[in-house]
Amino acid sequence: MTKSLFLTKIQKELQIRKSIVAVTGTIFLVTQLLFCSFVSVSAQSEVVFTSEDIFEIPSKNSSIRFASNGTYEVARLEDSVWSFQNLYMFDARAIEKLNLTISATDCDLTLYPYVSAPYTYGVALLKWIILRYTISGQGTQVINLGFDPNKGQLDVILDDQFAARNQGWTKTDDGTLIIMGTYSRVTLWYIEYPEQPEDASFLDEHYLVIGSTGFLAVIVLLAVVVKYRKKAAGDQ
Repeated sequence: MTKSLFLTKIQKELQIRKSIVAVTGTIFLVTQLLFCSFVSVSAQSEVVFTSEDIFEIPSKNSSIRFASNGTYEVARLEDSVWSFQNLYMFDARAIEKLNLTISATDCDLTLYPYVSAPYTYGVALLKWIILRYTISGQGTQVINLGFDPNKGQLDVILDDQFAARNQGWTKTDDGTLIIMGTYSRVTLWYIEYPEQPEDASFLDEHYLVIGSTGFLAVIVLLAVVVKYRKKAAGDQ
């Protein structure tokens, strides 16, 4: 091989290597740009709100605000109903986000940080969600916490008292709660049932209902005792 042919071969190899390096660098740069764009979009997908923000419902003469700062991915007002996707409040004692839909008529609502915690009952691990809000004015509220009502139990506490269904509130098939009446404080309480094996006994299948019924019975009994003692003290 002559010297000129050898140099030509070397030059071609160098050009090929330069091309490979250039292509590799371009791919790396494009990948980095795409990754940064994805991270930026993900970070920007969460919108921060404060306790000063007011979500008005003009057609219903009502409004909604939060007692704590927080974030959501989407907040949309459609047909006089606010929908909050992946809602989180900074002071919430929870790591779970909510998909909340809420509306109100002739009243203003203030939602407080919710509680979401695992609850152990026997060998089962349950989901426990509590959301509390206060009402200014006399109107109706329509709320859906975003959970399947067939997988758990929804209870409502009106002015610190458990209320049976159709006594100040009702519920639709999709789990939407409708609260009516002159109340100032409302607490929504959701407990998700654990999945039971097919061969579970009757007691195994109903222990949660039995346990929660007993728990509520104890609360009611204590409330009656406290009320009776207050009345007796007032009569003296």
